Amino acid sequence: MNERSEPTTGTGEPIAGDDRMDSATEAFVAHRTLLFTVAYEMLGSAADAEDVLQETWLRWVKVDVEQVRDQRAYL
Repeated sequence: MNERSEPTTGTGEPIAGDDRMDSATEAFVAHRTLLFTVAYEMLGSAADAEDVLQETWLRWVKVDVEQVRDQRAYL
């Protein structure tokens, strides 16, 4: 996953008008490097760390990020 990638509709078009998604994306991208480092240190493999980041993203977008007090700690 590219650090600057935007969520898409599956056709390559960014999802427009979803403020919750934009907020979730911004928070995830802001912490992505830290998340990757932690996963890599735990697993010892970049491929496994990327898999963890993908799972983290999929779970993160289901959360109401406005209700999360500390997004870094949550992620």
